[in-house]
Amino acid sequence: MRKFPQYKSPVKLNLGCAGKWPEGVINIDNEDYGQDMVWDVTDGLPFPDNSVEEIQTSHMIEHLDDDQSLDLLKEAFRVLKKGGCFICLTPHIHQPTAIYFGHKSFWNEAKIDALMRIHPKIGEFEIVQNIKMDDGLLFRLRKIK
Repeated sequence: MRKFPQYKSPVKLNLGCAGKWPEGVINIDNEDYGQDMVWDVTDGLPFPDNSVEEIQTSHMIEHLDDDQSLDLLKEAFRVLKKGGCFICLTPHIHQPTAIYFGHKSFWNEAKIDALMRIHPKIGEFEIVQNIKMDDGLLFRLRKIK
């Protein structure tokens, strides 16, 4: 079962929201917690090209394997407007929470740098932020074309 919300501009997405639903964004999760949209992001993002201002995710991308993560970034590039940002908080590989059961990918600053160099097919992003924090790795990518 999938439900699609009515939405207005500017469109901002919160992927993998679980029970946390910030206001002013379309909250999306593959489980139905009562959020705006039930959708599995491994099926792509159901939004038109160049229609989204911002995509945020917190402690979700580590539940995707590397190929699924790469596909998500390609989809983010497709739906983001020029200048739009993909903002991600994930456990840092050196933190104990990184190795929880269910985590399929592991993240650090070098992986983000390498990802942007090695995989230009995801689109043209610039790294705005890529830092280890107390609660994980925070990276912010901006679509430049």
